[in-house]
Amino acid sequence: MGMQLLRGEDLHINLAAYLLPLLFVSIPSLLLLSAFTVLFDVLPGLKGAVGNVLFFVIWIFFSVMSISNSSSLWDVFGINAIQTGMTKEAAAHFDFISANEIGGSIGYYPIEGRTPTFEWSGVDWNGHLLTSRLIWVLAAMAIILLSSQLFNRFAAAKTAFSVKLPAYDVKNKVVEREERKSYQLSPVKRDKRVRLSRLVRAEFRIMIKGMSIWWYLLVLGSMMTSLLVPLDQIKSWLPILMLWPLAIWSQMGNREFYYSTNELLLSSCPRLYKFFSVWIAGILVTLLISSGVLIHFFLEGELTYIYSWVVGIFFVPTLALTLGTMTRSRKLFEVLYMLLWYLGPVNDLPYLNFLGLPTGYSTLYIMLTFVLLVVGIMIQHVQEGNLLAGFRKNTKMNQPTKGEYHEKLEK
Repeated sequence: MGMQLLRGEDLHINLAAYLLPLLFVSIPSLLLLSAFTVLFDVLPGLKGAVGNVLFFVIWIFFSVMSISNSSSLWDVFGINAIQTGMTKEAAAHFDFISANEIGGSIGYYPIEGRTPTFEWSGVDWNGHLLTSRLIWVLAAMAIILLSSQLFNRFAAAKTAFSVKLPAYDVKNKVVEREERKSYQLSPVKRDKRVRLSRLVRAEFRIMIKGMSIWWYLLVLGSMMTSLLVPLDQIKSWLPILMLWPLAIWSQMGNREFYYSTNELLLSSCPRLYKFFSVWIAGILVTLLISSGVLIHFFLEGELTYIYSWVVGIFFVPTLALTLGTMTRSRKLFEVLYMLLWYLGPVNDLPYLNFLGLPTGYSTLYIMLTFVLLVVGIMIQHVQEGNLLAGFRKNTKMNQPTKGEYHEKLEK
């Protein structure tokens, strides 16, 4: 409506022409999106990074199907309902628009001078079109019903660490005693200085620990495949390789907040040491997974490819660590990375290809890596200051006098 009034083509607002597309086009697709979101949230095994990748792939498939398919029945987003009729009318008025472009892109034609316009009466909301939109609404309702059957959030959770307490009778006497397990923690070892190498080894072990056996097999198979794929076909293989470490990258910078161990780590080592240990460990994991690619490039003598790939190895973990530190969540990185991955390495958009192999924008991503690293360090410093300020405030409340508080704080 704002565009119509600003351009001054017609000052009469037809509310029905604006509301009907919202009702028949936008709402059914949003209902389907919401239904899939709930399904992936309650379906076991699809709530983490694997589910996010699968969700993204399904949604891209629906987008391509809506744009490329001429049948309104498979038009999930209702794009063809508007675009086909509009393009037909435009092709009838302007020779430079081909009728074969129906269903394609609109708005990429360079026009000098005043932009020509034409009259378009809008979408013909016939029974066939409305029935196809109703089918997707019913599909969304079916997915929600399926999700309700899978929903078990209030069921009793099984924990690995559980001990049965003894039962008591009415006189508060033990009538049945279960044998309790004794757990012994590893002893605390004090060191005069913090060793960054030890922290890096610990972070590396935590990152690669806990994955399923299939993940390890896929990584091993990918490393072997990277050595065997011909060089002229390896560009189409590399984007697939850069999906396996997504679950590892997305936990960088936010794992201690997820498991509520932030204060424990703060008391164990300086935050800056922790930050760089996570950063180095993430780079080492990426380097390990892509080692087959680097060996292949080295054997082929492609030093430029090695340089571009190493830049990508530094960029992605830095992006993950900075976003994880800033948001204390893994979701922003996973969403942003999937968009970059699809637009850059998959579709070869030059400035968004962080791997840089076909385009050569490695210098840009070196600068972005440096900027992200500085921003992450600054955020880490601010968060550490806030935690220490909160700790000092709580400690001050428990001290009888101000002098005793400062004395203990100095100690």
